[in-house]
Amino acid sequence: MASTIAYGLTESGSNLHVNEDALYLSGRMKPELIGGREVESGKFTERTQLFLVTDGFGGPGAGDLAGRIVFQVARQNLAKIKEDPFAPFDFPKWIRELMAEADRRIGSELLSRSFGQAGCSVALLLLVDTVAYTMSLGSASVYV
Repeated sequence: MASTIAYGLTESGSNLHVNEDALYLSGRMKPELIGGREVESGKFTERTQLFLVTDGFGGPGAGDLAGRIVFQVARQNLAKIKEDPFAPFDFPKWIRELMAEADRRIGSELLSRSFGQAGCSVALLLLVDTVAYTMSLGSASVYV
């Protein structure tokens, strides 16, 4: 089991009033506010730990919603890992399922609200026992 200390900072920037970035630190989603700046840190010791950063695009109300949908789907998929801690873990399959479901939900949710093209880039770090898995999509990056 890994013991992890994480730190995250997100802010809307000098030209924007709406922050479309978001952090998910092993169960806690930030920002809780749509505008401004937030800092989050914590120490995590769970067997399975998930850390996500999303950077939304598509305008206020669209990109941040896309990021929150990714968080919801990731949290649900994380629960599947925790259901059977002794089952072999297939990260490529897990991440494909996560991204396919997130894409489906983002499409249906944003289309129902008449948003144009919108979504988010994703950087993900998943710790399972002592193994680290990473994935990045779009302009977000993971450096190890």
